[in-house]
Amino acid sequence: MAGNDCIGHSDDMTAPFLGALSLSLAPARPICPSVKAMLPFMVVEGRKDMNITSERRSEERLHYHWPVWFAEDVHGELGQGQMADISSQAAAFTCHADMQCPHPGQYLTARFSVPKYAEDGAFDVADFVRSGHISRVDCVNSMLRRITMHFGAPLPFCPGEQETALDTDEAIEPVLV
Repeated sequence: MAGNDCIGHSDDMTAPFLGALSLSLAPARPICPSVKAMLPFMVVEGRKDMNITSERRSEERLHYHWPVWFAEDVHGELGQGQMADISSQAAAFTCHADMQCPHPGQYLTARFSVPKYAEDGAFDVADFVRSGHISRVDCVNSMLRRITMHFGAPLPFCPGEQETALDTDEAIEPVLV
């Protein structure tokens, strides 16, 4: 484990499995703070306490899987990733764990598109270029990393809070063919 004594550190192979674990007793090793933030509950003195939460998101995120390109500046060599989710303030995307993979604290410029939904369920594509800093890099597996980037300037709308006709409780009439 390369000298780390917490569960879920990026070198720890148990990290991807933590979401599936039922933690009824405190683990023998402390949970890494970055992993503890992802848990829907925290283990406190050997018991689950559902009233304690570490959720800090103030807006819903849009989950989608479109390409994203990134570089240290607009003239740098482009790396490519796949968007995982986005809000008006930040985005999470996956990329290969290679020399172009961003690291925490790095300043990046990213180019990506976001679906902007109409009330009838159709959507337009809004293209953006945003610069910001990398706040987190998680190991998905030996070849893939999940990157969290906070934008220096927010998007002009909240992608995850768009309402479409498909989101409402209206009854959908069946069509006979």
